[in-house]
Order: sequence, then structure tokens, then C-alpha cells
Amino acid sequence: MARRNYSGCSNFFYGEFDFPSKGVVNILNGPDFDLAQTPEGQKTAMKARKKRVTGMLTTIDKTILKLKGKIKMAHEELYAGVPKDKAVAW
Repeated sequence: MARRNYSGCSNFFYGEFDFPSKGVVNILNGPDFDLAQTPEGQKTAMKARKKRVTGMLTTIDKTILKLKGKIKMAHEELYAGVPKDKAVAW
């Protein structure tokens, strides 16, 4: 199979999604790969990740304040920003 030539660095961002290098090569060489659509999809996914991480950081900050006795938190608030299936497991 001939190697494709990709302009720009949009394929670099696959590393942010924990794709193994071989997986990235398979995606880039796949018949459905759309170079023009890729940055848009990556941006959407990164925004979702940012929202999730921001929520968890807020929860961490509140937890620190709780542990220092500066605020009160309901038990459920300790898991704000954590996916419910994972929070239930804890």
C-alpha cells in the first residue's frame, strides 16, 4: 500500500487520545479517513475531554477545601465530574 502524504499536524493529536502508533497508521491509511474532517472531530473530542477534566479539577479543589475544613460537601459532590459508572464502582 502506498503511503499517504498528510499536510499539517492533525495526525499528531491522535497521541492525545492514547492511540497506539500502529492504530494511528491504520486510521490514516483507512479507506474512510477524511483529512479535512479529522481536525474538526479532534477538536470536538478535545473539547469534551477539557470539559470532563475541568469538572474533575473543580471537584478536587472543593475536596481540598473540605479536607481543610473550609467548606462542607455532600458525599455525592465528592464524585462530581466523575462518570457515574466509575463513581458507583468506588
